[in-house]
Amino acid sequence: MSEPWPRPGCSGRSRLCDKLERLLLLQAAAAVLLCVAAAPFVLAALRSGSGGGLARLALGAAVAVALWRAAGVRESPTPIAGADELRAPRGGYLGSEGCLPCHPGQHRSWQASFHRTMTRVASASSVRADLAGLGAAAGGQASIERTTGRARDPGDPRLTARWQGPGGAGEGALALVTGSHHMESYWVASGAAEGLVAFPWAWLIDDRRWIARGSLFLRPPGPAGPDLPGEWGRACVKCHTTDPRGGPATQDDSDGPGSPAAGPASAERPAAGAPAGEGASARGSAGPHVAELGIGCEACHGPGAEHARANRDPVRRYAVRRAGAGDPTIVLPTRLSHERSSEVCGQCHAVWIFAGEGEAARYHEQGASFRPGVPLGGSKRVLGRATIANEPALKDTLAAMPDFADRYFWRDGAVRVTGREYNGLLESPCYQRGALGCTSCHQLHPEPGDGRPLAAWADDQLRPDPTGEAACRDCHRAEAAAGPAHTHHAAGSIGAGCLGCHMPPTTWGLLGATRSHRIGSPSVRETTEGGRPNACNLCHLDRSLGWASAALATWYRQAPPPLDDDQRGVAAGVLWATRGDAGQRALAAWGFGSAPARATAGEAWMVPILAVLLDDRYDAVRVAAGRSLARLAAAPAAAPLAAGVAYDFAAPAAARQAARHELLQRAYRVELPAGAARPELLQTERGGLDVSRLERLLEWRDERPVALWE
Repeated sequence: MSEPWPRPGCSGRSRLCDKLERLLLLQAAAAVLLCVAAAPFVLAALRSGSGGGLARLALGAAVAVALWRAAGVRESPTPIAGADELRAPRGGYLGSEGCLPCHPGQHRSWQASFHRTMTRVASASSVRADLAGLGAAAGGQASIERTTGRARDPGDPRLTARWQGPGGAGEGALALVTGSHHMESYWVASGAAEGLVAFPWAWLIDDRRWIARGSLFLRPPGPAGPDLPGEWGRACVKCHTTDPRGGPATQDDSDGPGSPAAGPASAERPAAGAPAGEGASARGSAGPHVAELGIGCEACHGPGAEHARANRDPVRRYAVRRAGAGDPTIVLPTRLSHERSSEVCGQCHAVWIFAGEGEAARYHEQGASFRPGVPLGGSKRVLGRATIANEPALKDTLAAMPDFADRYFWRDGAVRVTGREYNGLLESPCYQRGALGCTSCHQLHPEPGDGRPLAAWADDQLRPDPTGEAACRDCHRAEAAAGPAHTHHAAGSIGAGCLGCHMPPTTWGLLGATRSHRIGSPSVRETTEGGRPNACNLCHLDRSLGWASAALATWYRQAPPPLDDDQRGVAAGVLWATRGDAGQRALAAWGFGSAPARATAGEAWMVPILAVLLDDRYDAVRVAAGRSLARLAAAPAAAPLAAGVAYDFAAPAAARQAARHELLQRAYRVELPAGAARPELLQTERGGLDVSRLERLLEWRDERPVALWE
């Protein structure tokens, strides 16, 4: 940074009178301008004492007002139906712009964060997608165009969306955009009786391409139908905005899951809390409402109106600073215990339901009762795999959807979808028996002296630790000092770090894998009994479960679990890609493209195994496989097998199958030096692909439906 960041919170500011000085300077400058502009008219009016003089006096006042407005007081933009009317701060909420005068540094970093842009009003400037390319991607069935007729805001035109297809047709003002880190989804104002509905196409930011919205999520293939009207208002609003209120309760969402509703609604996937087969109820214009679109300052610090009012008094500010105990009118999460601080994140980043019918009713009328710094349990109850069956509020949901728990958790209880990291943290010994919390690794604003560009900080909002393991080493000093004697990997190697072994990428969402936040130790048993890929084989994709089990038994005296012949003799990456369920196949497809796995396990052998995923029944698996294929095609070791094969996950089945066939044929023709072939990678003695073994494994594929609710 070119200038140091102000410290978070009023009690940590380096200059006490920043706000007062700025206000005085602005007011003084405005007063000078007003006097200069108005003086000639006032003097002339006083001299003449006539009606013309009074007119000149009025003109002078008008000029002064115009100058005042030009100095910074601007009109609000014309509202857009379905978006602007959602914003209705209440209950002491001020909005993040109210924090700017006193906290410019923190406000600047918040402006750069993906929390801020989680949800925003749609306009020509806020939509990053290539609108001109949508028609071709959608086969002429969809478009987003600048609104014609009277311009709402000539400098930032609004947009109109139109679409048609098997799921229905629609047209309306593009109201909201959700997402800005990896993808953008869009919401259309389709009429007051229906609320906001999902636009059927989304934009992948890194890939710079359009994708059917249904392909964003890992769910069974087939016609899912359109999202139910109002899905944003029942589900997304609860965690993609600040202080949401649901509006009048309806049968399908009055006491159903809050977070268990993030995926797209369909006949296969009902709306939040709705038993299968129930549709949406009309909300009209009565709700929902929010204090702020996106995740604003007050989502983490609590309502700020009283804080702003109290700190207009410079004497009070000085007294608070002298006391050194923090300002009681606002919450600073870093001053809280690790439990209370982590609950600030857990209000969204968890699988939860409202804590009783009373709290659900309160949400619809006033918003949830939770405020940063108070126990989360009074407002929301965090669900675990073991507790779901005993929740009375989920009785109807579980009866209609027996696999409800599988949509969030692995069989061993670990959460398996992204955005639910608090669930993992709660089950971690470092949290339960230590003081590890979210802010041990993450920071919501860069610290003073942090030299990273804001974009680098915003990617994961991690502390400026090159290894990402400072929080681990602070407590586990003996293990850190032991080095290779503890890790059994060479110092400085990929396997020598804490995170790869203790927080492996086993959660799925946003078309990729992220680290599990249930901190634990590598175990093959979690794979054989829980279905969750183990940390060892997520890097060593080319090694079998038997190999990993033997290593853990030797190094850490773990009792080996029972294994079948394939688990002992076939590489784990091969098994997950061929025999695995859709969730395991998605992780394998992603893993074949991950840098640590490619560096550890090699690359060329991955090409034919990845090829079988290019025509997978699940769109999300094919997206991940296509991305990994592109990385392998650019790698020197794999390029002879992977380069030059055209592939598009959304292409017709015949084109996808042609790409798969070409890659398998190339692998079949490979010849390796004598003794170099590895049978666990389905290689024959000469080194080519063993097609018969591959076909046998594919016959054992787990085809049970998998739907993951991100």
